[in-house]
Amino acid sequence: MNKHLHSDDLTMLRENSMRSVNDIQFSFNSILSKNIYAFNHLIRKVSLQPVEIYNLLNENIVVNVNEKNLEKIDLVDSGGLFK
Repeated sequence: MNKHLHSDDLTMLRENSMRSVNDIQFSFNSILSKNIYAFNHLIRKVSLQPVEIYNLLNENIVVNVNEKNLEKIDLVDSGGLFK
């Protein structure tokens, strides 16, 4: 039951976090000890290539061209900032 109890005690939160980190590290070490190439495989899986990042941004970026934004651009431009 104690593991589900919420507390604001920083010492206890740190201990729990360190316990989790150690569990992850031990699991990771055991995987790497079985297959030395597992780390390289993991890095390839979690890495993005520059072209993938470009495509992701290009497909999902939203350009807001509503009237208020266009008015702001006109006001800034009239101040001579873009000349």
